[in-house]
Amino acid sequence: MGSILAPNAVFDTGFNVDGNIVAKEVTIGSENHRWDWMMPAYPVVPNLQPEPEPQPKPTPNSDPEQPNFFPPASKDSDEP
Repeated sequence: MGSILAPNAVFDTGFNVDGNIVAKEVTIGSENHRWDWMMPAYPVVPNLQPEPEPQPKPTPNSDPEQPNFFPPASKDSDEP
């Protein structure tokens, strides 16, 4: 397993070869499992999406039309 880079050599073998071979002449008398480099069919560009803007925190509802189920206790109340 691996790669052979010998562009001016003659590569001749009777054994299985797993990997890339670059040579002037290549003769393989058995199996060859190539790992050819494949250029992408289209340019690979990173996905550059802007960061989402943070949403403001919701504010309490101060609309008088909406009921307040937990009104604040009044300070002049006789209850403890």
